[in-house]
Amino acid sequence: MQWFEKTFFEDPFYVYVVLALAGVVCLGMWRARRQFQWLAAIAVLGLLAAGAHLLDRAVMTDREQIRAALDAMADAATRRDAAALTDHLDDSYRGWGLRKAAVRVAAEVALRRYSIRAVKHTAAPQIKVTGDRADSRVYIVIHHGGEGSLGRYPMGWQVEWIRRGDRWKVQHATQLDNPLP
Repeated sequence: MQWFEKTFFEDPFYVYVVLALAGVVCLGMWRARRQFQWLAAIAVLGLLAAGAHLLDRAVMTDREQIRAALDAMADAATRRDAAALTDHLDDSYRGWGLRKAAVRVAAEVALRRYSIRAVKHTAAPQIKVTGDRADSRVYIVIHHGGEGSLGRYPMGWQVEWIRRGDRWKVQHATQLDNPLP
């Protein structure tokens, strides 16, 4: 059932392709026969495409929520906002042997020390959800330094998530040895 969720709620590209191909066939049939039913079929296909788009926008899957949290964390790092960055950590967070409060202090120090200009994904995060837990593998590049600096720092992370109410929170994160996907 994961393919259904991904196809209709996360990335309906192939739905659009199938509907577009069916539309081309209907248009060809209409041009050849000039029958109203083929124009009606094109209109129905257009409505189906609009419905697929609305469905994609209306439903936010667990993977999309985790991706949004990752994007928000990257944005918080760029804005040097340690509070917003660590807000995505679970209260039971343990990473590098540190608890959430210690991570917040370390994040404040690091964000003051380094001039982060951008945090960008180098590949789409790999996210696997199982019930109220999820695992993700994230590859990023931190762009840092002053004007004209070419400072880039690639990082890879294995991130474990837990659902808390209607939010996903980071329960544990481990830096990967190889920062390249």
